Amino acid sequence: MSHPVPTLVIIGARGQLGRCLAALPIPNGWERKLLARPEIDVTDQASVDAALESVTRGVVVNATAYTAVDKAETDREQAFAVNRDGARHIALAAARHGLPIIHISTDFVFDGRKGGAYAESDPVAPLSVYGESKLAGEEALAGANPRHVVLRTAWVFSRHAACFPRAIYTALRGKPEVAVPDDQIGCPTAAEHLAEIITAIAPDLLDLAPDDPLFGLYHLAGQPALSRYAFAQAIEAEMKKQGLDVGKVLPRKTDPEAPGARRPANSALASDHFTAAFRLDAPDWRTILPACVTAYGDPA
Repeated sequence: MSHPVPTLVIIGARGQLGRCLAALPIPNGWERKLLARPEIDVTDQASVDAALESVTRGVVVNATAYTAVDKAETDREQAFAVNRDGARHIALAAARHGLPIIHISTDFVFDGRKGGAYAESDPVAPLSVYGESKLAGEEALAGANPRHVVLRTAWVFSRHAACFPRAIYTALRGKPEVAVPDDQIGCPTAAEHLAEIITAIAPDLLDLAPDDPLFGLYHLAGQPALSRYAFAQAIEAEMKKQGLDVGKVLPRKTDPEAPGARRPANSALASDHFTAAFRLDAPDWRTILPACVTAYGDPA
């Protein structure tokens, strides 16, 4: 008996990662189903159930999230409704159809006190409502569907969305000096790279048993790790290389009294566990930075 054609279900298809997933070639012999509001409301179980009703074989990618980190401090209910309850709703619906799920989480589950890169076994201690809600989402999803891969990533950017490199590009084009924190360390991760890896590993998960050791929690973030200031310097250097007139990046310290969410001082992630399990290297963000800088200057 032949199996149904597998479907790569992308929830959050209009977000930064979702748009990259929607633009990539899908695995050979697969179909793709793109879901975003208003077609799906992840805070409503019935809406999620209806959106996945026709999918009998495939892999679900949860690329949707409440990502307004500062706003979440005063919008706790909505942050948890999307990041915790939404993750549970998607996982439950996927489990009912026998579908594994790839879920995107964050480096903000850590408090940043560790001296080196964080491994999956390190204790979690989020400093913000956003981090708390994403950690709660990891736990809710794992409890609802054993066939899950949780990918913690960090500092996601792309060519076509609002993100840190685009903000630095705009600031350097308009100001003589741009001050950037040199005491926040992390791993810039290109959404395009993340989408390529997710698409590559989806077929590996399709027919695995719930107790297969490939399921579980992984860190997957761009390399090398560096400070926000050093990342901004790399953007400045690339802009100059492309012949642009730019301002100068200057270092500053994070203001502990600044409004909004607290950021972990160090949220570098070690991707060794993922590399060993899936035999795919953590992406190098430097390889895509020139294309991003070019895209940021495109008036289209």
